[in-house]
Amino acid sequence: MTNSMPYKVSTIICLLISLQAHAQVRPYTVRGELLSTRATKAYLIYADPGTGQKTMDSCVVKDGKFLFKGTVNIPARAFVRSHPDQGSIDLYLEPGQIKIYSPDSLSSAIIEGGNVNIVTSMY
Repeated sequence: MTNSMPYKVSTIICLLISLQAHAQVRPYTVRGELLSTRATKAYLIYADPGTGQKTMDSCVVKDGKFLFKGTVNIPARAFVRSHPDQGSIDLYLEPGQIKIYSPDSLSSAIIEGGNVNIVTSMY
């Protein structure tokens, strides 16, 4: 018996992406809160799914909080990395509000928000 779970996840992600593909470029916000961290900078890295163009954004982590804002038209696989502690987390960058929360580092963070992030967190 084969495991159809990866197929189901891929199908759901493709459906969500195709539904959002017809949308216009819309804003996203990634808000992070790391309660106990040595991080002083955070980096958001992703490639545009349509063009493949890579983008890296950075911001200061102050009192454990950071914020990224931008625009996307379809979900893009991304990751956030912190410095100097080198924690990281994978997520899907998509229109709307996304929150990253952890009592310590990005490596143990929880992602809230975004349809694709919600679906992928189930598996």
